[in-house]
Amino acid sequence: QQHAAPAIVAHQVERHRRLAVGRGADAREHAGQCDVVQVKAGALRQGRVQIVFERWLPDEPDICGVALTREPLFLALPERHPLAQREVVELEALQGETLITGAAPNLIAGALEICRSHGFEPRLAPPVHDVVTATLSVITGRVVSMVPESMLNVHFPGITYRPLKSRVE
Repeated sequence: QQHAAPAIVAHQVERHRRLAVGRGADAREHAGQCDVVQVKAGALRQGRVQIVFERWLPDEPDICGVALTREPLFLALPERHPLAQREVVELEALQGETLITGAAPNLIAGALEICRSHGFEPRLAPPVHDVVTATLSVITGRVVSMVPESMLNVHFPGITYRPLKSRVE
């Protein structure tokens, strides 16, 4: 099963790459750094780039953001976890769980924001490098991780994904 968000971003990057030809501009993909959001925001401010694609940009008064698409959130958890028996996990059910995220500040802020909007303060494990590493950490049985739907394409033994039901968007 393929998920739409990565394809939408890839299409937009290619579209802007074609538009940039002959204009002295360049379209680049930037991944793999924990501070990638800050790097991208800095590049925008300095005029080194004119557009970036990011899953979750923090609110910046001098940067205009437009959502191209939204990806549902899923919960990555061990197959034997009690919540894995549910078809859908309500966000409030995470109140007693320890959440792990990637180290990017936008991922941590997103986890805090969504849990707080559901009336609880999450217990956060120390963040790890990225969402894939966070998902792998789930196998320990000590943490769970909120992941975007596109992570359903990544399969690890002993880890399952369940849709998260949120009362806010």
